[in-house]
Amino acid sequence: MDTGIQEDGRRPEAPVILIHPSPRLRLLYLTYLALAVWVVVIPFLLWVAIYLPSSSLPVSVAAFALVLFIIVVIRKSCNSQLYRIGKGEVIIGQDLPFARSIRIDCRRINAASIRQGPLQKVFRISTVVLTIAGSKDPAVPSSLKLRGIANPEEVVAGIRNCQQQASTVEELQIPGAPGL
Repeated sequence: MDTGIQEDGRRPEAPVILIHPSPRLRLLYLTYLALAVWVVVIPFLLWVAIYLPSSSLPVSVAAFALVLFIIVVIRKSCNSQLYRIGKGEVIIGQDLPFARSIRIDCRRINAASIRQGPLQKVFRISTVVLTIAGSKDPAVPSSLKLRGIANPEEVVAGIRNCQQQASTVEELQIPGAPGL
C-alpha cells in the first residue's frame, strides 16, 4: 500500500500549478467595454453633437483615443497576469502597470469558492475567490480573486492540495515536540 511518504520520511511535494487567465477573459473585458461605449460614450457624443456642435470633433477624437487606450490596457493586462499554486503558497503576479506579486501562505486561506456571473457563463470562465485569514499587512486584502479561470475546479483542488501539503509540513515541524 502506498502511503505517499518517501523513504526518508518526507511526503513528496505537490506539483506547482502555473495558471494564466483564459484568453476568453480578454473577450469578456472587451464586451464590458463595448457595453460601456454603447450606454455611455455614444449618448454623450450625440449630446455634444447636438448641443455643442463646434466641440464635437475634438471630443469625438478624445473619446476614440480613450477607447483605443483602454483596448491596449485590456490586452496588456490580460497577458501580464499569472497565478502560481504550490510549495505552500499562492502567488498572484501582475506586470502591469508595475511588476508586483502577492504571496499568500496556503495555511492562511480559509476558503476557496467559485463565482461565475452571467457574462462569464457565456464565455465559460470563472473567478476563484480566496478568503484569507487576518493579516497585519494592509496591502494584503481579506479576499483575493483569481479572474478568468477556465478550469476552476482544478484550481480549487490545487489550492486544497497546497493547504494539505502545508499543514503536513507544519505537523512535522512542531517546535518543542518530543521526538519519536
